[in-house]
Amino acid sequence: MDVVGVVVRDDTYDGSGETLVEVRVVDPDSDETYLPLFEITVPQGVTAGEGGIDWPQEPGDALPQGVADQRDYTSVAGGVVRVPDTAARNRMREVADGTLAYVASGRNLYVREEGAWVTVAGPDHEERRPRVVTGLVTQVVADEPTGDYFRGGARIEFAPGTFEETPAIFLTGVSDVPGNLKEITSIHRNKDGFTIRVARTNNTPFTVSWMAVERTEETTEAVKPPPQGQARDTAE
Repeated sequence: MDVVGVVVRDDTYDGSGETLVEVRVVDPDSDETYLPLFEITVPQGVTAGEGGIDWPQEPGDALPQGVADQRDYTSVAGGVVRVPDTAARNRMREVADGTLAYVASGRNLYVREEGAWVTVAGPDHEERRPRVVTGLVTQVVADEPTGDYFRGGARIEFAPGTFEETPAIFLTGVSDVPGNLKEITSIHRNKDGFTIRVARTNNTPFTVSWMAVERTEETTEAVKPPPQGQARDTAE
């Protein structure tokens, strides 16, 4: 089993009598300072003349069986260490707290805290936001006489697949004359759409703006009323 690494010799620091850097098969007995790159299991009888190791032809190609990646990624002081995947991140040795690492495969940014990697940005860090869809319906007409007022409405259909469950619906009627719009609500609500129903003192066309919000655990929790005791204390 061979280790291919970057061997560093500097007479100023190690008294080796040499100053050089080279990539080669490491001799653990004599090479005191080196950075391992790959660990290669060499089958018995394999020689360069008989094919040798089936090494990748292009950067980024998968490593062949028997070749283990040992590269240790780094950056300038205070910089972000960019690694291809979590396996490469986990190989980093003697990582100081506060070190930032960007894992390209998952597009996540991590920081080292108390010996562990913690996400600070990216898909694994972001909380899922509820889907929100809005719209505007112009020329809504209440043309159904009902006693001393008129009723009417419009049907809204969502694009297929927009919601998996019935969303919360919010409506706002835009009327030029205060008092003409008596009521606005939604009925027949489901994941595919809803129906706007209005009541007006006249049958003048007007505009309705609407918003549909996906129901998630977070949004449902946000609209729950406070406990009765808490509500009473607040009122007092």
